[in-house]
Amino acid sequence: MRQRRAVAFLSILSFVVSAAALPAQTEPLPALRVLNTPDGSRCILVPTAGPPIVHWVVFTPAGPADDPEGLEGLAVAVARASMAGTTRVGSRNRATEEEVLARVDENERKKAVLQRAGRDLPSELLSSLRTDATQAEAVADRLTWERTLRQAPACASRLSRTADGTLLHLCAPVEAIGRVAALLLARREEPILRGIHDELRAVRADLVARAAQDPWTALRDEVRSLSYGALPAARASITDVEGFRPLSRAQALETFVRTQRPDRTVHVLVGGFEVEAVADTLVRAFAATSLTVDAFAPARLAPEPRGERNSKLLGGEVSGIAVGLRVPATADPNAVAVAVTWLVSGDDSFLARWLNTEGLRTDTLRGSYPFPSPAAGALVLLEIALDDRDAREGERVQRLFAEVDAGLRAALKQPPLPQELSLARAYIAAERATQCATPDRLATFVAIACASIGVEPQDVQRSIDTVKDAAVIEVLSQLLAPERRVRVTQEKKP
Repeated sequence: MRQRRAVAFLSILSFVVSAAALPAQTEPLPALRVLNTPDGSRCILVPTAGPPIVHWVVFTPAGPADDPEGLEGLAVAVARASMAGTTRVGSRNRATEEEVLARVDENERKKAVLQRAGRDLPSELLSSLRTDATQAEAVADRLTWERTLRQAPACASRLSRTADGTLLHLCAPVEAIGRVAALLLARREEPILRGIHDELRAVRADLVARAAQDPWTALRDEVRSLSYGALPAARASITDVEGFRPLSRAQALETFVRTQRPDRTVHVLVGGFEVEAVADTLVRAFAATSLTVDAFAPARLAPEPRGERNSKLLGGEVSGIAVGLRVPATADPNAVAVAVTWLVSGDDSFLARWLNTEGLRTDTLRGSYPFPSPAAGALVLLEIALDDRDAREGERVQRLFAEVDAGLRAALKQPPLPQELSLARAYIAAERATQCATPDRLATFVAIACASIGVEPQDVQRSIDTVKDAAVIEVLSQLLAPERRVRVTQEKKP
């Protein structure tokens, strides 16, 4: 049976982590310390053996609820724009730069209004935009902050994305932690967001391209729509790079404050350092903030599902089914990972064996968790596609729908055997070893587990072997309850 199977933490963009990115090791992680600094930042310190080098990952949220409607991608764009300097770092003439940025704002507003109305852009406006861009480059150096960071010294700075956030990766000698922290503080407290409109276009172009290239986009959009209703998590994938609402820098700064505030930020530092000395440095560096004057209003969670919902799509790129299973808010992420691995990961998974017994050849069988992100109430997403040969032979999607439904009901009635769950744990542990093979990967793993997935720092060190069979079976009984399912089928274009 030719199949592609995996259990994955699903990313909207480039950062994809396997299910082992939850705590899933047989060997414990190095001892860690959680530190809450005076400004509200949460810092997780993971000392390791090795040279006095720190790998530093900073997580800030950038999920659907953080993007204003019509400005999808803005939360990531402001994080990117903030790396082009601050009000004090990079400006050659502060007053002149503010005048230029105000003109950019006004001309970009005119451009957005015309484009959303489907009208052509007048040559005078295009000329003004080009002039604005030239002048903006002349009055500011967007590389100054990066050069200053390297002089700290720090290197390997890059920004990556998860399903609901951004990760800033840094590497520096331990003795430079204080200087790097001061630059991170300036980036947070003194934003100017140079080039924000261009950054938004770049982020949206990436979103559009990835959605267009993924044959599962339509199915996932429908699963989100059925699961989240009017919440931001239900928004469909964008298809137009330029079709965003008029954006002012003031509005971009509001989004920056919402997403970069320290009480929503997690710093993870991994390396050969002495914990107390580093903790003292961070406490002194992150002493105060102006971003948390107003209380943070968290995203509204989707209501608990009250019944099974189904939908059917025609004319897609893949013949298959997507199933969304609502994860209970109190579920242990470790238990969910084991349950999903047992259900859909590998040729020996329960659903693979079930479909094989029924004579169904599938091209894809995989599970993703959390989907799309935990902020609005996470799902486990199952994706099953027919083998192309079956489609040509007239194998109907509705039969796949029926057999997947029967398999899930059977899994609900037939709890996994202890030896099957042991195999699932071993699979996760092996994947976990790969995910944390380097200090940067370890820092990334801890940041995502704690900031995005919602694992408590003390549980990051917990071995997957401590997850009891009874806890996994309980999670399965909740996940597979029919009233918690959303199912979407799709038939390929003729």
